[in-house]
Amino acid sequence: CDSASPPGDPAMAPRLEDITSRIQPRLFINRLPEGCSAEEVQALVEAVVPTKEVKLLEGRPVAFVTLGCWSDCAAALATLRGSELRGSTLTVELCARKTHDKTPETRALACGTGFGDGRLFVGNIPLGTSEEDLKALFAGFGEPEVQLLPEKPGAPYLAGFVTFQNWGASIDAMVSYVDGPMRVILAEQQAKPRGGAPAAPVPAALWGAAPGKGAQKGAQVYGGPPRVAAGKGKGPVFVAAPPARRPPAAAPVAYAPPAATHATADNPRLFVGRLSVSLDEYMVQQIFEPYGACEINLLPP
Repeated sequence: CDSASPPGDPAMAPRLEDITSRIQPRLFINRLPEGCSAEEVQALVEAVVPTKEVKLLEGRPVAFVTLGCWSDCAAALATLRGSELRGSTLTVELCARKTHDKTPETRALACGTGFGDGRLFVGNIPLGTSEEDLKALFAGFGEPEVQLLPEKPGAPYLAGFVTFQNWGASIDAMVSYVDGPMRVILAEQQAKPRGGAPAAPVPAALWGAAPGKGAQKGAQVYGGPPRVAAGKGKGPVFVAAPPARRPPAAAPVAYAPPAATHATADNPRLFVGRLSVSLDEYMVQQIFEPYGACEINLLPP
């Protein structure tokens, strides 16, 4: 990708399986100077991060450099893109898997611009965990900033956010905890406020994978994130909010099916569909509570 103008971020933060199915923790370096050796490339990269393997493509000014982790990939991209070697300006990106190498989402990931702000949403945190405890759990991946969400009476666990300056550290953390009891996913960037509603951090799992056929894009819930269809959802959700926090009349309102048309001004209810199967009522409540107190009722799938 052009180092001066990388692709923009995709509309939503990707899931771990989206990332690992599209790109590899391996650098693709193009425009090497004539006669460049593997040792020169290795020295160039290892001035920034350690390497595991360096291969030159015979007859072409191209090298493939395998790295040990995603945080090294992020550091290498940030430092080496647009750098020079013997007067030749290099093109550096991550290797895309052939099945996805032409899509805009993959191009953005390959250039290191498709990961949102690198912030993680962490769910299923054991009760009694402090922010210092949570920070210690993620300290092995970098220097995290942590924020625990307020504990809800009767909730079986806590939730919070973990932020790294290096987006690759966030991916390493997701890989490490993928089979653990905690739910660790990329958190979407701040939703843009509309209709006077406040912005709110929204877990990327809300929208799941990329929009599929028949997806309804752009629907807004109290000025919050777009409703995006993807794969198998957990089923519709009714969110009840008190009248005092109703959005202005001009604000966009989410689609409501016939079953919800009996809602009155004294009992406004929002229909939210196509939620990820990974969400439970507590996680959905964390998403909507920045707009006011609410009740969540997940319907059977």
